[in-house]
Amino acid sequence: ALWSPSRSAVVLTDGGRGVYYRGRGETTLWHLPPHRVAIVDSTGAGDCFHGAYAHALTRGADTAGRVAFAAAAAALSITGRGGR
Repeated sequence: ALWSPSRSAVVLTDGGRGVYYRGRGETTLWHLPPHRVAIVDSTGAGDCFHGAYAHALTRGADTAGRVAFAAAAAALSITGRGGR
């Protein structure tokens, strides 16, 4: 329901269930399973995801690459205490 042709991507993070996404020109809703890490503190994980996604966007990554990079960064961020 969030998709419209004017969007370049729709990305939904779902915590321990991973990430769902769709990019422009795609007809499939993709799912990236979560990274299995020892969770210490999830503070700032969403902010980390968004920052890493934006960084990957500036580097020219496609939708799948942006999501994969951001998910990995967020997974690393929850392995320590406090926002990282």
